[in-house]
Amino acid sequence: MRELRWVALAAAALVGLAVVVGAASQTPGANGVLTYRHRVPTGFNAGQEAVFGLGPVLPASLQTSSGSPIFPGFVRAVWDKEGNRAILERWSSSELWLWRAGAGQPTLIVGANADRASWSPTGTQFAYANFDGSNAAKAQIYVANADGSGQHSVMPNICPALLSLAWGQTPDGPKIAFVGGCLDYVTFLGWGLYTINPDGSGLTQVSTVSYDMASDGNSIDWAPDGSGRLAFGSVVPESPACEHGDCRPLRDIFLVDTKPGGQVINLTKTDHWEGPHELRPVWSPDGQQIAYTADSESFDASGVHINRAAVWVMNADGSNPHMVTKEQPGEDPIITYEDTVTWQPCSAVTTYCSATTLAAAVSPTTPPPTTTATTTTTTTTTRPVWATWST
Repeated sequence: MRELRWVALAAAALVGLAVVVGAASQTPGANGVLTYRHRVPTGFNAGQEAVFGLGPVLPASLQTSSGSPIFPGFVRAVWDKEGNRAILERWSSSELWLWRAGAGQPTLIVGANADRASWSPTGTQFAYANFDGSNAAKAQIYVANADGSGQHSVMPNICPALLSLAWGQTPDGPKIAFVGGCLDYVTFLGWGLYTINPDGSGLTQVSTVSYDMASDGNSIDWAPDGSGRLAFGSVVPESPACEHGDCRPLRDIFLVDTKPGGQVINLTKTDHWEGPHELRPVWSPDGQQIAYTADSESFDASGVHINRAAVWVMNADGSNPHMVTKEQPGEDPIITYEDTVTWQPCSAVTTYCSATTLAAAVSPTTPPPTTTATTTTTTTTTRPVWATWST
């Protein structure tokens, strides 16, 4: 499981997550398709993991559908600000592919050792985690142009490890936030939430996020209004005691104001070991809601059990939390480990703004032709893009 690899990364070298305040405020867009990871239940791609989608109109209560499969063979779609391009992540081979509306099949843009992509606010570049295939603790922040060219490291040399990253607009300009571990040349600064400028300068630690929160932080996402706030999923400091001695720490969604002395607000306020345990938040493009994953625990004579997880949505102030995905009878559970939930903006120029039209335009019903793309090492590879892949 990939999450175990990143936990090992954390233990081996810390976890990185930089936060920063934004330059000028931005005007959030409308909400498009909410995307997440699931397994295709039937049809040509049956059994294959895929990026699924719901929306743009989401249910106000329990959704009885697992959504529509959109990108078979991929596990995460990272949308640009116009909703017409998505960086697709394929974790089994750690590749990044670029899908463009109307352009046919996606194109390989980073060929190995890459994930955790995040678009720049302008959509001209993206950041991603580049790691040593033999040692996840050596992960670095890389930046590349939108077509994958110009790949280069911007990770400060004193920060040896990285877990999660996000590129966003703040009152102080565009910033890359990351959770990681940094050194002050000689002194270890510990796990923390950090921000840097896109060129790697200006390393700043968000002092209001504690060591414990950062060391178990799992996902971050900048508010789309440029205010410099981050949604951050992590453990609850000083979680209450587990009644059975075999429970996980409580997990919640926090809102972090990254300016000096800014507040850290617990939005979900889990108060019992059974949960729900909320993780991996992502802002809606209009800035009014936050999507996340959640599961719960139960106890019987055989021990503590982690119950099936789902994708949830709440208002940005933490009110009205409700489940929006539920697998059909006989389907595998929604896959909610790792930060695979993303939200497509729907702008005036977006070609496909609903899950059904997007799925119909993207997902093939017959095996596609092979495609040729350039990898990070500038070698050429030819492989099927969709259904013959396994994740």
